[in-house]
Amino acid sequence: MPEAEERETLPGEPTVPYTPTFDTGGFESQPEPPPVALETPPSEPIPVPAQPVVVPGSYHYLKRWTFVLVVLGVSIVAAAIGLGLYYWWYQSVDKTPPDVARRVRGVAQGRSSLKSPSISLIADQGAGSR
Repeated sequence: MPEAEERETLPGEPTVPYTPTFDTGGFESQPEPPPVALETPPSEPIPVPAQPVVVPGSYHYLKRWTFVLVVLGVSIVAAAIGLGLYYWWYQSVDKTPPDVARRVRGVAQGRSSLKSPSISLIADQGAGSR
């Protein structure tokens, strides 16, 4: 026990600050390999990648006024549902059913936002049925 009292530091604790040495020694560079000559030139021409072509088609995005109308319509429907759920929650004595309905609505909104079809697919379906 007297040994433990004589120690001023904990076991495993360094007594001096660590100062790394950056002298790692030099590495010899490897000699460059000799150039390899092509035995025969290629018998076929090297294919050139195809250039991109712009093809007129349906929009892959909504026009600004259509986007505004979609956002406005979705906001009105969401506000009506939210106010209805709030009214139901405020008037009910047992708050469990409105809370469950609110959570189901949130899960349904999140799920529908992940599974919604893109606008371009909807437009392509209409064009193919002509």
